[in-house]
Amino acid sequence: MNFPEINARTRPYLSQRDIENKWIWGTCKHVINVFQRKHDEEIVNLIKSNGATYEWIPMAENKDLDINLICRAVNILRSYKGEETIVHCDCGSNRSRLVCEFVSVSAMTS
Repeated sequence: MNFPEINARTRPYLSQRDIENKWIWGTCKHVINVFQRKHDEEIVNLIKSNGATYEWIPMAENKDLDINLICRAVNILRSYKGEETIVHCDCGSNRSRLVCEFVSVSAMTS
Protein backbone atom coordinates (compact mmCIF):
# COMPACT_ATOMS: atom_id res chain seq x y z
CA MET A 1 0.00 0.00 0.00
CA ASN A 2 1.31 3.45 -0.91
CA PHE A 3 1.14 6.57 1.23
CA PRO A 4 2.17 9.32 -1.22
CA GLU A 5 1.67 12.18 1.26
CA ILE A 6 4.58 10.83 3.33
CA ASN A 7 6.45 9.01 0.50
CA ALA A 8 6.16 5.65 2.26
CA ARG A 9 4.81 2.27 1.30
CA THR A 10 4.13 -0.96 3.07
CA ARG A 11 5.49 -4.30 1.90
CA PRO A 12 5.63 -7.90 3.02
CA TYR A 13 8.89 -9.06 4.60
CA LEU A 14 11.71 -8.00 2.26
CA SER A 15 13.78 -10.61 0.45
CA GLN A 16 16.97 -10.27 -1.55
CA ARG A 17 14.87 -10.44 -4.72
CA ASP A 18 12.74 -7.52 -3.55
CA ILE A 19 15.78 -5.37 -2.83
CA GLU A 20 17.36 -6.18 -6.19
CA ASN A 21 14.10 -5.48 -8.07
CA LYS A 22 14.08 -1.82 -9.18
CA TRP A 23 10.27 -1.83 -9.41
CA ILE A 24 9.97 -2.80 -5.75
CA TRP A 25 13.03 -1.05 -4.33
CA GLY A 26 12.80 2.13 -6.40
CA THR A 27 14.85 4.91 -4.84
CA CYS A 28 14.28 3.75 -1.28
CA LYS A 29 16.30 5.65 1.34
CA HIS A 30 14.99 3.96 4.49
CA VAL A 31 13.62 0.61 5.64
CA ILE A 32 11.68 0.17 8.87
CA ASN A 33 11.12 -3.46 9.85
CA VAL A 34 8.27 -3.83 12.36
CA PHE A 35 8.24 -7.64 12.26
CA GLN A 36 9.34 -9.67 15.31
CA ARG A 37 12.30 -11.11 13.40
CA LYS A 38 15.27 -9.06 12.29
CA HIS A 39 16.66 -9.69 8.83
CA ASP A 40 19.78 -11.79 8.42
CA GLU A 41 22.95 -9.68 8.33
CA GLU A 42 23.28 -10.46 4.62
CA ILE A 43 19.97 -8.71 3.89
CA VAL A 44 20.72 -5.80 6.25
CA ASN A 45 24.08 -5.32 4.50
CA LEU A 46 22.37 -5.44 1.08
CA ILE A 47 19.88 -2.77 2.20
CA LYS A 48 22.72 -0.58 3.46
CA SER A 49 24.83 -1.17 0.33
CA ASN A 50 21.91 0.26 -1.66
CA GLY A 51 22.29 3.49 0.34
CA ALA A 52 19.35 2.97 2.70
CA THR A 53 19.14 3.06 6.48
CA TYR A 54 17.68 0.11 8.37
CA GLU A 55 15.65 0.22 11.57
CA TRP A 56 14.25 -2.82 13.37
CA ILE A 57 11.40 -2.30 15.80
CA PRO A 58 10.15 -5.77 16.79
CA MET A 59 6.36 -5.72 17.18
CA ALA A 60 4.49 -8.92 17.92
CA GLU A 61 1.21 -9.16 16.07
CA ASN A 62 -1.43 -9.60 18.71
CA LYS A 63 -4.37 -7.68 20.09
CA ASP A 64 -2.15 -5.75 22.52
CA LEU A 65 0.43 -3.97 20.37
CA ASP A 66 2.97 -2.07 22.45
CA ILE A 67 2.14 1.64 22.10
CA ASN A 68 5.75 2.57 22.87
CA LEU A 69 6.99 0.55 19.88
CA ILE A 70 4.32 2.08 17.64
CA CYS A 71 5.34 5.59 18.74
CA ARG A 72 9.02 4.78 18.17
CA ALA A 73 8.30 3.63 14.59
CA VAL A 74 6.09 6.67 13.95
CA ASN A 75 8.76 9.08 15.22
CA ILE A 76 11.43 7.45 13.07
CA LEU A 77 9.22 7.63 9.97
CA ARG A 78 8.42 11.28 10.68
CA SER A 79 12.13 12.06 11.04
CA TYR A 80 12.71 10.97 7.42
CA LYS A 81 10.73 14.05 6.29
CA GLY A 82 9.25 12.51 3.15
CA GLU A 83 12.28 10.57 1.92
CA GLU A 84 11.21 7.34 0.23
CA THR A 85 10.66 4.69 2.88
CA ILE A 86 9.54 1.06 2.95
CA VAL A 87 7.82 -0.02 6.16
CA HIS A 88 7.29 -3.74 6.39
CA CYS A 89 6.13 -6.51 8.64
CA ASP A 90 5.39 -10.13 7.76
CA CYS A 91 2.59 -9.53 5.25
CA GLY A 92 2.76 -5.73 4.95
CA SER A 93 -0.82 -5.15 5.96
CA ASN A 94 -1.25 -4.70 9.72
CA ARG A 95 1.65 -3.35 11.78
CA SER A 96 3.37 -1.57 8.90
CA ARG A 97 0.10 -0.09 7.70
CA LEU A 98 -0.76 1.11 11.21
CA VAL A 99 2.53 3.04 11.41
CA CYS A 100 2.10 4.59 7.95
CA GLU A 101 -1.54 5.49 8.47
CA PHE A 102 -0.77 7.19 11.77
CA VAL A 103 1.94 9.36 10.17
CA SER A 104 -0.14 9.95 7.03
CA VAL A 105 -3.22 11.15 8.93
CA SER A 106 -1.18 13.40 11.19
CA ALA A 107 0.61 14.86 8.13
CA MET A 108 -2.68 15.64 6.41
CA THR A 109 -4.19 17.30 9.48
CA SER A 110 -1.25 19.48 10.42
